[in-house]
Amino acid sequence: MCRCFSRATTSRILTLRKRTSRAILAGSRHLHPTNDDTSLLTLGSARQTVWSNSKDAGFNFGTISHAWSIDMSIPESPNTPVPQAFEAVCAAAVNCDHCFKAGYVQRPYIDIAQPRYVGPDYWSADRRFLFLMINPGGGNGSWADQQMRKEILQFRSGELGLAELFKLQRAHIAEWGGGKFLRYFNSIGCDLREVALLNVAWCATKHDSYPDKLLGQCFSSHTLPAIQALRPTAIVACGVQAQKFLNKAGLRSIAVPHYAARTSIDFDAIRTLLQTSKLNPTPSLAPTVSTARNPSQLESRGQDVIRLLEPTNPKTGKSRARYACYTDKMTVADYTQTVRMRRGEFESRKCNADLKWDTERKFISIERARV
Repeated sequence: MCRCFSRATTSRILTLRKRTSRAILAGSRHLHPTNDDTSLLTLGSARQTVWSNSKDAGFNFGTISHAWSIDMSIPESPNTPVPQAFEAVCAAAVNCDHCFKAGYVQRPYIDIAQPRYVGPDYWSADRRFLFLMINPGGGNGSWADQQMRKEILQFRSGELGLAELFKLQRAHIAEWGGGKFLRYFNSIGCDLREVALLNVAWCATKHDSYPDKLLGQCFSSHTLPAIQALRPTAIVACGVQAQKFLNKAGLRSIAVPHYAARTSIDFDAIRTLLQTSKLNPTPSLAPTVSTARNPSQLESRGQDVIRLLEPTNPKTGKSRARYACYTDKMTVADYTQTVRMRRGEFESRKCNADLKWDTERKFISIERARV
């Protein structure tokens, strides 16, 4: 079994499996320094010095030293149903193959989009933190990589629901980044059961090559709709690249270093920053509805409701296929995501034009969402 994992993670995984065969990775809120090695999995100790980005975050200078551990006996929270809009975004992403087919990049071992973990308590949490990073790992064919790829393919085929996928994904978290990922979240005091993770690029690539056109395509097609569906109270931008994309989209964020940053990280400063941050609901990423009576001036907002007035499909060609994506009382955002999932990103760009056209001809009506 040891040969299935990288050398850097073999001893950690063996220890994890021996001591916690039935335990589920719990939130890092329950972490504490310890000298008792009988019931706790010590992920290691490290000494960190300042990571400073005074322009964006104003981190404090200082030095800290901790040996952090996770209490593996904490019971798992029951799964909370994943909203349909977010599941539709993830379904569209795992069915997207655009960048590989276009030849932008080469396929890695895990050659499918990787929806990132959302904790079971995230949806009901008062403080919903979304951590945005840049890309997932491509894997090297280890047993864990094989399992992850298999599970995502099962989600794509409908054998697994998204909540089930995330539950299985928790078993792999200890390996991410050779343990650095989990240690990072432990050290900043975040409960992984109450946070959402997201990447700018949903697919890994061979040789970790991420050209701008890939990142831009993925961010606009999948990441922005995912942010809208996740409705975070605060977005935490991990690293310069993530900050850049959020700034371009006009979204406010809390700037922190990436967990794999080569410079030392002041975890206490990040913890304080998160605790004192002002919580702002994510602005709508869809255009707003005009109050004008002229239907030609209509611009649809994501949460507005579509009423299907003409159930018999009156369209022809590709527009007929998009019309077939309508469901009475669905939201505009759900319609766009359904078209994207069934017909692809290019066809989804025609949704706003469809809504205007179909409203003018009284095929549909749009009820403005209550604010």
